[in-house]
Amino acid sequence: EILITSKFKLFKMHNGYKNIHLLTIPPDFEVIFPNQFIHYQATVDAKHSLNRKIRMIAKKHNIQLVDSYEILKDSLGKTYSEDGIHLNDKAYSILNQSLKK
Repeated sequence: EILITSKFKLFKMHNGYKNIHLLTIPPDFEVIFPNQFIHYQATVDAKHSLNRKIRMIAKKHNIQLVDSYEILKDSLGKTYSEDGIHLNDKAYSILNQSLKK
C-alpha cells in the first residue's frame, strides 16, 4: 500500500496531473472457455479480495475510484467482453462516462 500511494504521489507531482483515478479489477463475464483451465470461483474470490483492498486504499488516501467491478457486474456474456476477460470498446465507453460524473 505504501509503495502504491508513494508512486501515485510521485507520478502526480512529476507529470503535473491534478487527478489520478484508481480502477478496480472488472468482473469476469461468464463466457464459455474452450478449455476449462481456470478455476472460476478462485478467480472471483481473488478479484473480490483485491477490489476490497483497492477501495480501501482509494478511500484512505483520497484517490478517486472508478469501481469497474460495480459498474459492469450486472452485464452478461459478450455485452462488455468478447473473451470473458478483456473489456471491449462498449465497456470502456461506460467507464469513461463514469469519469465525467
